[in-house]
Order: sequence, then C-alpha cells, then structure tokens
Amino acid sequence: MSSRDDKGHFLPAHTEPGPGRDSLYDPSMNEQVRKLALLGCTDKQIADFFEIDESTINRWKKRHPAFCLSLREGKIVADAEVADSLYRRAKGETRAVEKAVKGPEGIYEIITVKQHVPADPGAAKLWLTNRQPEKWRDKREHAHTGRLDIVSKEQRDAAVAAALRADT
Repeated sequence: MSSRDDKGHFLPAHTEPGPGRDSLYDPSMNEQVRKLALLGCTDKQIADFFEIDESTINRWKKRHPAFCLSLREGKIVADAEVADSLYRRAKGETRAVEKAVKGPEGIYEIITVKQHVPADPGAAKLWLTNRQPEKWRDKREHAHTGRLDIVSKEQRDAAVAAALRADT
C-alpha cells in the first residue's frame, strides 16, 4: 500500500520522514515569538530574527498550532495595549504620580499627587481616522459627473472668436 494519495501528497498516517532537511522549528520558539509580537515585530522581522524566510513562518503557523497561537496572542495583546494608550492619550486623563518631597527636617518623603495630562488632538485625529475613516480621513473620494469634450486647437480658436464676436 502506498503512503501517498493520488496527488502525491503523504497520507495522514504516514510516519516516515520525507525528503529534505529537518525543520528548524522548536517548541521553545513559541515564547520567543510571543515576546517578539508583543514588541510589535512583523512576520518578516520575526523571520529575520530566527534567520529564516517569511514563508517558513507562514508554514509554521499552519503546521504548529501552538506557534500560531503564541504569535496571535502577542499581536493581540500588543495591539490592544497600544490602542488603549492611544485612546487615553486622545481623551486626556488624570493619573496618580508619586513624587519625592523634602520635608522640614531634610528627610525625603514619597507623596502621591494627581497629574492631569491634557487631550492630544493628534492622537484623537488618529483614533477617529482609523475608527471612522469615511468621516475623518483627509483624502476624500469624489465622484465626478458630466462629460469632458476634447477639442482641437482650431475648434477652440473658432469658439473663442465666435464668443468675441457675440460680445461686440
């Protein structure tokens, strides 16, 4: 019985190693890829880190569910934290900050003070542009109606002469 299907692919029950070198994938990479994704690395940058081609990363995502999950978790957490930070920056916020203050006897004391961070219009614009692009993006699509007639120089000159004659 053959271990390949009619297209030449190995059947799921196939256990013998196929042609080519062994995979460079190691389950210990899962934690590394999660951390790289948290740093905001793209698949290409992650591939460069592991000194492999980006297509290998894509293959590993399909063949190793734990690898794919680690990568996805890192990207989701990173995106969520950046979105939260951008949102808070867009709105402005009051936050508690600890400061060292020198007391009357020369001893420093840690106190908590409230600090207001004003809203950032640039962050608000970025947030709204991404959330509601049809309302907030700078570039707008315009549909032009009507027609455009292409005329020769002679036709243009004749039309100008006729208009000048009509004015006199």
